[in-house]
Amino acid sequence: MQSVVSQTKVSQTIMIAYNESGRRIGETHHNSRIPDAKVEEIRDRHEYDDWNYQRIATHYSMSVNTVKKLCTYERRGQRPERWKRVQVAC
Repeated sequence: MQSVVSQTKVSQTIMIAYNESGRRIGETHHNSRIPDAKVEEIRDRHEYDDWNYQRIATHYSMSVNTVKKLCTYERRGQRPERWKRVQVAC
């Protein structure tokens, strides 16, 4: 006796952020490894809680250079110009 399994595709809608040049930015960029929420948390620790780069780097297991560049907006400092809705299969 053969059993038939019904396969249903489940999709999810995500929003992709683009800068003024039409390039993907933030956590939706294909090379991004740090979520936007974590970047904001790191910046808040530095700006409002007066944590230094070394303390943040140790707490989040990152290099001091990465933390410095995030806090000084050398990395991930762009704001989205437009958004695109994309269906992704899960």
